[in-house]
Amino acid sequence: MSKIQLSEKICSTRYEYHLISSVNTFSNEIVSSLFKDGVELFAKKKSYSARWSEDKLTRQIQHEHHELKAKIQRLVELMKAAAAATNPRMVNVAAQAFFDYHFTDEALDLLNDFVGRHTQADSCFFRLGLFNYQLKYFSDATSCFQQAVGLKPDYADYRNWLGKSLLEAGKYEESINVFLKATRINVYFAEGYLNCGLAWLQQGKSVKPVDEMLSKRVQSALESACKLQPVLQNQQMSEIFVAVKKQEWEQAADKMKELIARQQTQNPMVIVERFWIQCLLTQNQLPVSEIHDHIKILSRQIQLHPGYADLNDALGIAYSMLGISYLQEADPFFRTAMQRNPQFFAAHRHQKLIRNELRGLRLLVDSLQDLSPEAPETRQKKMRISMS
Repeated sequence: MSKIQLSEKICSTRYEYHLISSVNTFSNEIVSSLFKDGVELFAKKKSYSARWSEDKLTRQIQHEHHELKAKIQRLVELMKAAAAATNPRMVNVAAQAFFDYHFTDEALDLLNDFVGRHTQADSCFFRLGLFNYQLKYFSDATSCFQQAVGLKPDYADYRNWLGKSLLEAGKYEESINVFLKATRINVYFAEGYLNCGLAWLQQGKSVKPVDEMLSKRVQSALESACKLQPVLQNQQMSEIFVAVKKQEWEQAADKMKELIARQQTQNPMVIVERFWIQCLLTQNQLPVSEIHDHIKILSRQIQLHPGYADLNDALGIAYSMLGISYLQEADPFFRTAMQRNPQFFAAHRHQKLIRNELRGLRLLVDSLQDLSPEAPETRQKKMRISMS
């Protein structure tokens, strides 16, 4: 069997994958997409697989089969669970998985159906808004974000995205008010200051005559963002400050858009959801190497977006997945998540679980020390200390 035939062998089990996901036609489409991704991924390896022996290549294909089959099985289970779910997080994770595989209509339908039955599901309204925003349906996105803000008015991120959708619709004054409110709710929210600066620049570009205080407002917003997020202090930001001082609004706005686009190559909330998707698809049994990869990605995102409570919570979970010896490192991230968002009850719960675990370990260590043989004078010294 040639190496090309071996590479194509992955296609021979298509029927097997369709059997796994014979729940409905949509599931079969998901499987076909995953299958195609698997084949393309394997095809990219030809450059170095050409150096492999036939046996090694065969083993690699079998390994690919096993991993792909397991993920498809769990994704199908995720679909079934999401259809009957009452938990918004399950629905959000499933919808994000569908959206990532370009089944946008199905992702939107799943969320629309859920919020129709659960009108208090703020996170699902927010996710629906994000999808509509990415698809450039800004009117629908604005409506969804308004619903989310109405349910959770103290969530700065909900207001931030409402402001972004209003800004895209050319409603500058409304978007500025929303961004300012977001920065008052969360004083660590650098992205809110950045977006507010951009909104003022867009306003300066389109409104005549220009308000004389506009330059100072933009500079103040950008300085606040740079203090919170030092990585923003670069050559491009310096050029933006120069353009603002010269009141070159169009040039400054274009550079700001580039800067924000570079900062937001991926939405931090989507990165968090993808972490949860991988946890679900592997039944919380992520390989250690993948956990470390997620820790690097989440840590980088926290540097870029320090105001996001969900990033800190996810990073705390990632550290706790590494085992008992990492629980102490997980705890500060849950604490930071609660500082960023005092109503983040999941982070409260996660921290409580971690601290109970650590307390149990300390009690175990203390009890083992009590059982250890000690010199009489040591025991007497401990007794004196405890009585004093």
